[in-house]
Amino acid sequence: MIYIKIFFRLEFSTLNFNGNYSTYRALEKCLRMFDHSCTPYAECRDVFQCPYFVGLLQNPTIPQHIIIGEVRRRQCGFSVANPAVCCSRKSLTDATLRNHRNLHLLPMDQCGIPWGFRIANGETSRINEAPWMALLFYQTAETIEFFCGGSLISERYVLSAAHCVLKTLIGVRLGEYDILSNEDCDQLTYYCNPPSQDFYIDTIVIPSSFDQKSDHINDIALIRLSGKADISRVNVRPICLPLEGNKNFQHEMFIISGWGSNKTGERSRFLMKAEVPMLPLSLCQKLYANFNLNSKHLCAGGKEEDSCGGDSGGPLTSKMYIGNMPRYTQYGIISFGPVSCGTLGMPGVYTNVVFYMKWILNNLEP
Repeated sequence: MIYIKIFFRLEFSTLNFNGNYSTYRALEKCLRMFDHSCTPYAECRDVFQCPYFVGLLQNPTIPQHIIIGEVRRRQCGFSVANPAVCCSRKSLTDATLRNHRNLHLLPMDQCGIPWGFRIANGETSRINEAPWMALLFYQTAETIEFFCGGSLISERYVLSAAHCVLKTLIGVRLGEYDILSNEDCDQLTYYCNPPSQDFYIDTIVIPSSFDQKSDHINDIALIRLSGKADISRVNVRPICLPLEGNKNFQHEMFIISGWGSNKTGERSRFLMKAEVPMLPLSLCQKLYANFNLNSKHLCAGGKEEDSCGGDSGGPLTSKMYIGNMPRYTQYGIISFGPVSCGTLGMPGVYTNVVFYMKWILNNLEP
């Protein structure tokens, strides 16, 4: 255990931390020294020079262990006596997004708030743990079937993968949990959800450079619903989108969810979830040497629990704390992976949402 020198008292004269001194004492005793580099989207800075951590430390309502955990995950060394953390770079891109003419079309004050908070690898989720999940349904020769997933980002838009909209897509379902039941109820509380919401498609936008022969580049789609989703219901809520650039993705666990195939090859009737670790893109580039992977992609998984057939288009999310509220942000879109799902050492590949944020905002309409 390496103890950090008592330096917090030196900062009291310039920063008001509302008496959250016990957090600093815990940080002094619990932080461990480890060395890892930051992503190109972040720089290694003194913890007191990073606006994100200053905000955490100034808020006495945030639990102590949350702040300690955040510092541990992002620590990249020390700045003199203070811990140094990977801090998102403030750039022109960030300012452009924050001032974008269509930003008001994203419900930032209502996004990323689930009803339940039980996270476990490869387990069935409880209802409303991911109320932003969308099911895409298609017309087949005999019936209507669900093949892909997506995520609700506003009252009118669902985010998905481009290769999911090339089929005979006819509609989107929101607020679903058990696709074989007309009423979704929580077995612990006996609470039953409002009905799911079905919509036809108004318009679909995909990047002009998307190559239909290769589903792996620019694999992103915006689906405009035929009407406004009712996001006042507990089972239908939008996911947050990233506006500050990539987090420090190293040493992070992300959450994937969907109704895709399980280990036996059967589609799940219940919404499933799993935690997957983020991996360096350089590793994916070696494992998928025949594909042109670049900064438009993210790489995660490589464990037994992973995304599978039918999960395409669904979100890769991470939990953050804003105020004292857990908020989920989408950083990836499930794109493709190994032929045999859950192959150890073979991660899944995701479309990097951060890279496409300007494209998303440019294509939103009221």
